[in-house]
Amino acid sequence: MVWATRFSSRLLTTLGIDAVILFDLCTFAAAFCALAFFIRLPGSEEPESSGGQENMLQTIGKGLAYLKENRGILDLILFLAAINLVASVYNAALPAMLLSRNGGSETALALVNTCTGLANVAGSVLVTLSPVPKSRVKVICRSLLFAMSTENLILALGRTIPVWCIGAVL
Repeated sequence: MVWATRFSSRLLTTLGIDAVILFDLCTFAAAFCALAFFIRLPGSEEPESSGGQENMLQTIGKGLAYLKENRGILDLILFLAAINLVASVYNAALPAMLLSRNGGSETALALVNTCTGLANVAGSVLVTLSPVPKSRVKVICRSLLFAMSTENLILALGRTIPVWCIGAVL
């Protein structure tokens, strides 16, 4: 949803906060309708013991029991949550960092954001066309380790727009 964030910021500068709120409500409505009307969940393999609907606490309990049985999934969820926390700090600091540096400007920030968006699209296409790996978890962890270590280091130490763009692509 990187494109949505960038679109919202462009919308804010041109049309104001009301347009951003309307855009966010429209994207929420589209996602909600897609989930409500077009996505069908397969039925449960085991019949309901009580014969009625489960309450939310029972559902949460089943979910936590599943995660306890499948520790790898829980570890991956926690790992990705930590990565997202770090990435959120980076996303908040990047504009200020680029705008405050010598050679940094709104144009530099726009170019770095463009490179980031193009790299996201290219990576998505590459992953879609690649064969399924034996261990998706290992691929995710290695990719994140490479991306986060190179990208953040190059962006932090770089002093020119081309170097920042290379860091954004990585």
